[in-house]
Amino acid sequence: MMANTNEVWILKNKKFTRINLKEAKITETITFKNRETMVFSPSGKYLLKVNAQKIK
Repeated sequence: MMANTNEVWILKNKKFTRINLKEAKITETITFKNRETMVFSPSGKYLLKVNAQKIK
């Protein structure tokens, strides 16, 4: 979870949800597959969706 004065970002159970606090509504919902990973930037301004590769 990441929060600031404008938004809350929640990443849980293969689902990313972005909530606009000023409008009190969900602005974005993204689901991702088993081999995909989502990470926040250190500043919390960006979200990156990465496709993981199986290592042999």
